[in-house]
Amino acid sequence: MTGTGCALSAVVAACCVLPGERLDNVAGACRLMARAGRLTAAWAAGPGSSSSGMLDELYRLCAEDVQ
Repeated sequence: MTGTGCALSAVVAACCVLPGERLDNVAGACRLMARAGRLTAAWAAGPGSSSSGMLDELYRLCAEDVQ
């Protein structure tokens, strides 16, 4: 899907400014993207809805989604 690598880079950058070990923060960013991807895959109809859906699902994530 076009744009998911760029989105991952942005999420990693955002997580790296949080306190804690940088490697743990990068791993957390990857978990966020993976969770958003699983949520998107449950309803996306194709590549067009998948790309925008990933952004929507990232926006909707809360702490309980990534525990």
